[in-house]
Amino acid sequence: VNGLKGEFAVAEAFGLDVNREIRRTGDEGWDFTLPGEIHMEVKHRTARGKDFALYSNRFRDFKADLGVLTWPTDQPWSIEIVGWTTKTHFASNVKVLWFGREPRYGLEPDDLFDVSSLAQFIESVTDSFEYND
Repeated sequence: VNGLKGEFAVAEAFGLDVNREIRRTGDEGWDFTLPGEIHMEVKHRTARGKDFALYSNRFRDFKADLGVLTWPTDQPWSIEIVGWTTKTHFASNVKVLWFGREPRYGLEPDDLFDVSSLAQFIESVTDSFEYND
């Protein structure tokens, strides 16, 4: 359910459709498909200041072309879109992060691209686009 918060925030901000299909095995590794078969994964963290992290320390688990980080704001029912990365940028800047006993690959928030450049990117691949900040 927490992940859906981030997905809905990204969908609202960028005019994308949320996949409402319920699956027993989860999604394909991405949450949105942009024109040109560009796949975007949203990672929602439940606390501010957290990172964009995979569930493992294997690059093959980053299945999307783009990754977006969201987290809650200080306001109830409000989500911040923190930043984004491409798969290539992720691989070039990855850090090993520790969550309990297992290492995971991720990026710190400061290593992500600014969200305004994501709006520009989506606009470049979409015919009609409006960013709802």
